[in-house]
Amino acid sequence: MSHDNTYMNDDESTRRQALDISKSFIVQAPAGSGKTELLIQRYLKLLTSVSQPEEIVAITFTNKAANEMKQRVLSAIAEATSGIKPSEAHQITTYQYANEVLKRDKKRGWNLLHAHKRMKILTLDSLCSDIVNKSPITSKFGFGKKLLSDHELKSIYRLAAISSLNLLSEDLNDTSDVEKLLIH
Repeated sequence: MSHDNTYMNDDESTRRQALDISKSFIVQAPAGSGKTELLIQRYLKLLTSVSQPEEIVAITFTNKAANEMKQRVLSAIAEATSGIKPSEAHQITTYQYANEVLKRDKKRGWNLLHAHKRMKILTLDSLCSDIVNKSPITSKFGFGKKLLSDHELKSIYRLAAISSLNLLSEDLNDTSDVEKLLIH
């Protein structure tokens, strides 16, 4: 029993430390442990300290994760407008930060619930694309570059592989080395 209490105290302590916005953290934990909730709380807390929401960038690896996180931040803010305080401890923390964001939102005129594109919760690829599109001359990529979908990339990779194999086999009189490589 005391082991469980020690674990809970360590977990709570670690979560409090991760909400210290003056420091950086890497959050690693198994599925269902509350990572996303912790990240949402940190994001909300950061919103209470900035002049503009665009000053905060949250990066994930997948569009699904970025969309889920943005929706959960917006839901937390929307739920705080109801004034109904939740009963669970982790939800209370989120609710409190969301209330602080609402005050900041009103004071600064952000209108986040309707101008949610101001929240920069994106994938790493989207962040890179934004940077390239905002500085086309410096990046030497030009204007209007876009990210390709997984489907588009698979087609391009397939064509590149076929083209490479064709070039390789044309350069060799004996294709047995290519065949051995492909079998391997």
